[in-house]
Amino acid sequence: MNQKLVIEFDGRIKDRCEFLGQITEPIDRLLRGRIHIHTMLMFFREILKNVYDHADGMGRMTLEEDAHGIRFEILDFGTEAYQFDVLMAKPSSKAGNGINYGVGLGLIEGMAASLKIIDFRLDCSRGFTYSGVYPYETCE
Repeated sequence: MNQKLVIEFDGRIKDRCEFLGQITEPIDRLLRGRIHIHTMLMFFREILKNVYDHADGMGRMTLEEDAHGIRFEILDFGTEAYQFDVLMAKPSSKAGNGINYGVGLGLIEGMAASLKIIDFRLDCSRGFTYSGVYPYETCE
């Protein structure tokens, strides 16, 4: 049976660690006992750092099981368009951008490649949207 989880981020949680931690329990409930979620949580939290840092913690995360793995879409509610190659070429100048200062997008892409995320996409035409399928074999 395919299960679906939608988590709305409304910007009310101001503490970054609390914001990043709020996904653990719902994801564990969705997948309890069937797959190991530790690495999955690290990957999703890296993406959510950008939601917190660049969209004031406002966005949505959707997870749904399918035949190949956990289909995900994580988007922030930012409205600005970005050029991905420009973002990758220079570190962020955003004040209070966390400890990685703009290397997050490269880290996310590298993690997606090493975790063999299926159809990974990062769209920055209006805020940021990350999508793909986290394969079951990566969860073992």
